[in-house]
Amino acid sequence: MKKLIKQLLRENLQLADKAYFNIGKLSQADRESILKITNGDPYTKIIADIYYDMLINDKIDLAKLSSIYDNIKDYNNNVFPIKGFNINNIENVSVFLNALDKRKKIMNMFSTWPSIAKRNMKDDIRKERTNSEMNDYLNDLEYADSNLTQLENRNEKARNRILSKIFISDTTLDDIIDFLNDKESLLGGTELTRKQINQIIKDDKENANELSVKYNKGNIMIIEVSGPEGIKEIGCNSLWCFTYNRKGGGNNFDDWYRNSTNDICYVIIDFSKSSDSEDFMYVLTKPLMYDYSNYGTTAANRLYTMANRDLHDEDDEEYGASINDYIKKLIDLPTAMKIMNFDLE
Repeated sequence: MKKLIKQLLRENLQLADKAYFNIGKLSQADRESILKITNGDPYTKIIADIYYDMLINDKIDLAKLSSIYDNIKDYNNNVFPIKGFNINNIENVSVFLNALDKRKKIMNMFSTWPSIAKRNMKDDIRKERTNSEMNDYLNDLEYADSNLTQLENRNEKARNRILSKIFISDTTLDDIIDFLNDKESLLGGTELTRKQINQIIKDDKENANELSVKYNKGNIMIIEVSGPEGIKEIGCNSLWCFTYNRKGGGNNFDDWYRNSTNDICYVIIDFSKSSDSEDFMYVLTKPLMYDYSNYGTTAANRLYTMANRDLHDEDDEEYGASINDYIKKLIDLPTAMKIMNFDLE
């Protein structure tokens, strides 16, 4: 075995010598720089290829080259393989390095996904991809990853229940994106009855004290929310942006202060609907009005379903008409306006 290893090391070094050092493309000093990184191992030829590409582009960076070497050395042909990769023959160094970089980013992001994803996406993981396909896959993965953060407002049991629907056997990233694009599929996870809602409010009184019942008749309950912790608790089944922290730096505190009015929002609950239906809860972020015609596009961003669907977008002809129509299905408009006044004079 030792003889075989020595023979392989010698052959790979000979390949590099033949391609670069014996014919003067690279100097003895260049050879020594490369060998300090590889010690003449099987990756010597490919590192010489990359070194030469750096040289002709006036971009010799030994620290970067060492990092690339580590990346190549850890390469596993069964995990997001690069199509046509051959350590002894790279057709286009720049294209290969781009693919290698995208692959590393894919692997780093994928490592943060739950184990159920890795178990059920084996074919996707083992599929060979070109540089262009790696780039497309990374973009799709980032999109899916940002959508999965919407589950961070659920408890572990509820989150796992939804994840089991997303990551079914032999699923692909395309399948996952199709699932995530159906926003209602991400709703729920926790069954919320009137008793459970009351318990959430009771627990809040002992902690943040940001939830207050303003109306409770028939199937309708209206809760005044006065802070980011309160909306996070009561909106635990929703996709409202201020109920979870988003990847990329956005957090529910920032979204709360950006979207609430006078540090207040109102959650309207319709107990005649299933708690994983988008019509089970609505959130009102701005005051209701009888006439929105003078407010233009500012009439939007006011009333949202649990799937974070802006109900203003349902109205193409008259600003606000659909908003008030939705409210009137739940409670008469004058009463709604009186209750949900955002403490404004």
